[in-house]
Amino acid sequence: GLTGVDTGNGVKSIGICAFNSCTALKNAVIGDSVETIAESAFNYCTSLKSVKLPDSVESIGNWAFQNDTAITELSFGKGIKTINSYAFYDCDGITSVKLPSSLTSIGYEAFYHCNSLKEIEINGNGATIGNYAFEYCNNVESIVIGDGVKNINYRAFYENRNLKSLTISDSVETIGDSAFYNCRSLTQAIFGKGITSIGNNAFTGFSDLTA
Repeated sequence: GLTGVDTGNGVKSIGICAFNSCTALKNAVIGDSVETIAESAFNYCTSLKSVKLPDSVESIGNWAFQNDTAITELSFGKGIKTINSYAFYDCDGITSVKLPSSLTSIGYEAFYHCNSLKEIEINGNGATIGNYAFEYCNNVESIVIGDGVKNINYRAFYENRNLKSLTISDSVETIGDSAFYNCRSLTQAIFGKGITSIGNNAFTGFSDLTA
């Protein structure tokens, strides 16, 4: 089967299911002309190890890399705006997610159950972190919600049980219901000055939390 792909410098869009279920694919070089990765483009590529997105990529579609369980290295360029629902759902090998100030939205369950994830840093441009975006990422230890993130939605970080440190910037205005529910290892949380609403059960389940 196909083991490697290089999109070159002329491709602007990688289409729906373009490399779906290419289970032997280990290396995918996404050229710096690509702006859109459509839904299910690389899902179930279970041997894919590294995804490096150039600055040109603005949008990642639903299920684009879903169940790519071998990915250990994931990096985003400076142009990413939209990460749609289930984009990296159940990508068990990813250890770090760092998102730049171009970001406007993270969709429903985009990084759901990424169990090797240890650190998350999200910046944005009026960005919303969607419902269940990082739910059941059980080994996350550090979350930094940086400048330009506006909303943290329902159950966004629900049951991140090993989370120890949380920093939320001044740009954040709302924290949704159950957003950090049962993140029971959390001992330190730093809140920004811009928060106007904290939802029901947003931080339920702590015994050692200090603000």
